[in-house]
Amino acid sequence: MEENKQILLLEETVAQLSLRNRVISRVIELMDMTLTKNVLLERVAGILEEAIRCFVKIMVVDEFTGKFFFYPEKKEDSLTDEDTKKHEFIINTFKEIEEKSSPIDKPGFMCFPIGSAGNIKGVIAAFGDTEENFSPHETRLFKEVAELLKRILENTLLINDMNKSLIKMQGLFNAVKELAGASNYKNLLNDIVNTTMAIIECEGSSVLLLNDKKDKLRFAAVSGEHKSQLAGFEFPKEEGIAGWALEQKREGIVNEVSQSPYFSSRVDEVVGSTTRNLIVVPIGPSDEPVGVMEAVNKLDGADFSSQDILYFSILASQAYQIIEKVRLYDELNATFSNTVTSIIDAVEFGAPMTMEHSRSIQKNALDVALALGINAKESEEIALAALLHDVGKIGVPDAILQKPGPLSDDEWQIIKKHPDIGVKILEPIKSLEKVIPYIRHHHERWDGSGYPVGLAGDKIPLGARIIAVCDAFDAMISERNYGRKLSKEAALEEIIVNSGKQFDPECVKAAIPILKKIKKEEFTPLKT
Repeated sequence: MEENKQILLLEETVAQLSLRNRVISRVIELMDMTLTKNVLLERVAGILEEAIRCFVKIMVVDEFTGKFFFYPEKKEDSLTDEDTKKHEFIINTFKEIEEKSSPIDKPGFMCFPIGSAGNIKGVIAAFGDTEENFSPHETRLFKEVAELLKRILENTLLINDMNKSLIKMQGLFNAVKELAGASNYKNLLNDIVNTTMAIIECEGSSVLLLNDKKDKLRFAAVSGEHKSQLAGFEFPKEEGIAGWALEQKREGIVNEVSQSPYFSSRVDEVVGSTTRNLIVVPIGPSDEPVGVMEAVNKLDGADFSSQDILYFSILASQAYQIIEKVRLYDELNATFSNTVTSIIDAVEFGAPMTMEHSRSIQKNALDVALALGINAKESEEIALAALLHDVGKIGVPDAILQKPGPLSDDEWQIIKKHPDIGVKILEPIKSLEKVIPYIRHHHERWDGSGYPVGLAGDKIPLGARIIAVCDAFDAMISERNYGRKLSKEAALEEIIVNSGKQFDPECVKAAIPILKKIKKEEFTPLKT
């Protein structure tokens, strides 16, 4: 009889050990699967309920919000009074365990901490059907699963942090790549502060640059609620945490600005806000920064982290390089504009008829290009070529340009050289390289009988074909030293008649509606 009892006890022990092994094995298998934390905890709770055949709940605490989450999950509107009571009981037990750093095991209930003293992330709780204590095998099982869950949650947090970092770095890379394509200085600065808000997750961001006298910091760009109030606002460069970062050439995290000896409330007073925390990074050469970037008030009341300042420093460094590139681009554009203006002034001085004519066709060429579906940038290039298309006439003697009456054959040969002369004048200006073909070939004809090369059809650059139509129309309706002036209607008829001979039919089709709308007062009289 005694021997039978021992056999039964041994069989029961083996069965319980086997159960524990199966449960532990299944939980370990979950660790190797790509599951979200929520799904993993749901499954662990289900495995335990199936193993000990009682009500099991896993509760974890969100480390940022302190909110309690229960697994298996239930929607709030489906919770019964009994569910709510059990949740409250588990929360109170969790607080008790936090104080004592030990599990609770009493009749009909056991609760084991997930984590160690001072860092308890949650609990596993089981409610029995009777008031009896859970067996030693069951309590040991819960203890072992709680230990596994501690490791799982730590790994999950680590993986989540790594994934968040990868996502942030990818977002940062994409943002910098996007910023690198900017071509407008003001828009670039606005893009930088908006990008900062998205990457750093803060309420506002700003770029502050030294003014021309280098005695004040000026808000060059601002994002967030107080954008309109702060844009352009200046304060002494030594003032505040921004001034400290500029002077010390150092970045910094200040999570309690009211405790900082460098904090100035000037900006808060101007906009009526409260700065809770901020990060600041100098921008520019390390030995002589030109300003700072700031990110203010981390979302959800959280503190800024070392990760935040890492991302911010990378963004600030890349942003400065792009700012300098765009600033240089703007300066080159200004130089280019001044160069073009000087050329136009020189031509106008020597041949006023020519430049009045060119200004007249510039807008028409732009409108025709857009009507043909050409993008804005290329259309503007065509319009610039229209403005400069007769620059070469500066190399044609005034006696020919201003001759009253018909030109001789020799004089026409000289006139025909003006496209190539224009190319020689403009070729040294690298910024004009895209418009050079339009200028050189604007006297080519669709049928190949034009000059200077004799190109035909679509071998003629499209911009040149557009200019040819607009050029001919304006010449026909203007006062000229040679050739008679036509009415607008007669000029349009000439354009249509020569479609497919002198002009590209598609360009004519696009140009006619535009040229028809021109009023007589818009014609440019070409009188000397």
